Amino acid sequence: GSGTTPEGRWRVVAGGRRQVNERVALFGENSYDLFGQQRSLLTTYGVEYEATDFTAFSVGLEYGSLTDPNTDDFDRRGISFGVRHDDGAGLSALGVFEWREDDGESPGSIRDAETFGFVANARYKLDEEQRLIFALEAVITDNSQSTELDGEFVDLSLGYARRPIADDRFNLLFRYRYVLDEYGQQIDGVDALGPQQRSHILSLDGAYDLNNLWTVGAKIGGRFGDTRASAEDPYTDNDAWLGVV
Repeated sequence: GSGTTPEGRWRVVAGGRRQVNERVALFGENSYDLFGQQRSLLTTYGVEYEATDFTAFSVGLEYGSLTDPNTDDFDRRGISFGVRHDDGAGLSALGVFEWREDDGESPGSIRDAETFGFVANARYKLDEEQRLIFALEAVITDNSQSTELDGEFVDLSLGYARRPIADDRFNLLFRYRYVLDEYGQQIDGVDALGPQQRSHILSLDGAYDLNNLWTVGAKIGGRFGDTRASAEDPYTDNDAWLGVV
């Protein structure tokens, strides 16, 4: 396979998977970015074990290097643990935990970083008309230099959806989201990092079919949170409301 780097040049990915028996499979992947500004060679090896017909576990090892003539060079190594479950009836879920360590140097200083990450999502079917959805992304980074990204990021979502079958004229979606961002996400087209935040976000959507031609819908949302420009600044209230008809 292949894809493009942020600079628009090509990256090549090659890998394979071998089924050892009915329960165990081995996989490997090599990612080459030899044409972009940040040249990298990363290798991943792992094993997946199907404990039951519904549940499987995986372990992966990653190592490699990244070279950038304009900034720092890094040696990277990491390990990941994953689990997935799908009973074919009501519950499907996936979770992955990853630890990664980057060892790097730039003129006159050492730039090492340790990162812990966790990603999970789940979907539960209450019945044929109702669903519950869960999603979580969490990252903690510890850097040797305060000038590098250092902090925590959490994005948690809980959702409920109702889509009737016999009479689907009315549909309902509800979502709760919690965001803790101590990095400050970079906005497209802007070099500087954005504000840090800790926010609770609620939204409710509804749609009703008046007939075969017309549908009316409404949405109300609210954000209750605090923001700050950087870690040195105090948090201040930054709430917002949204209404759409």
